[in-house]
Amino acid sequence: MLTELGRLQTTIQVGNLQTNRCPRFVIRSSRFVSTTKALVRLWDVNFHLLKSVKKGDLALITIGYSGQKSHTWRFEVETIHEIKKNTLDLELVKEDVRFKRKKIKKTWENETPAPIVKNIIQETGFQPGAIENIQVVFPKFIANSKSAWDTIKGVERSMRLSHRESRKYLALWQDKKGVFHWSAAFEPSDPLRVFSIGEGLITHRINNRSSDITKGENADLPLNSFETFLTPDLKHSQTIRVVDKRRQVDGEFPIIDVIHRFINNSASTCINYLPVTDYERADNS
Repeated sequence: MLTELGRLQTTIQVGNLQTNRCPRFVIRSSRFVSTTKALVRLWDVNFHLLKSVKKGDLALITIGYSGQKSHTWRFEVETIHEIKKNTLDLELVKEDVRFKRKKIKKTWENETPAPIVKNIIQETGFQPGAIENIQVVFPKFIANSKSAWDTIKGVERSMRLSHRESRKYLALWQDKKGVFHWSAAFEPSDPLRVFSIGEGLITHRINNRSSDITKGENADLPLNSFETFLTPDLKHSQTIRVVDKRRQVDGEFPIIDVIHRFINNSASTCINYLPVTDYERADNS
């Protein structure tokens, strides 16, 4: 319950420097967006960060409530902004940014989408997991120095436009073990999180559409959203249970978008989920 939560504890480590003072952070994780990003504001009274931190440095954000298990997000520094004297904003990205950085230059002939996508995941340096088996054959598919992410999106566009073949909720997503899947499935949160009135469901909005969350084939998906206490281990492509008897909502639903934020001593997690049950559950073994 929200009333049982202890004091929020946050530790930020960037390179060799560590601090427990963080006036602001925002972490966003979205199913149909290429990269998980964070914005962190830090005090830099003696300019140690500005002098020593550089692009590509490892950044660890550890968040948790006293007396409970904490969660650590692993990022790297993308950009550094000195917004005013003694204050820095760091833009951070997770390892999935490699799908935007890696360029693919290759041609496949008489191939189905699955081995193409599997090969791209491997070329990007990740372990491929479940790959959707779609029975269409590309006579020729050319990747001409586009990013790995854009190349996979090109596979999906070719499926839709040239072969009239699509998969609802199909996306490239990473499971809790770090494996990347190209599938329409969702992974149950472990343990399955339950949010209800009086048990973490602070605000609840029905049919809250947002064009920056759903993309392409999945544009205009009906989304519900709610705000809860900071739940730092939740991310997109997991499933949660939501119970709101007043709105006739009770079920296990898939997460599309998660925003964790701490601003002006106020911490929360905002979750956008699909109010549907006709989705595939990933094998959690």
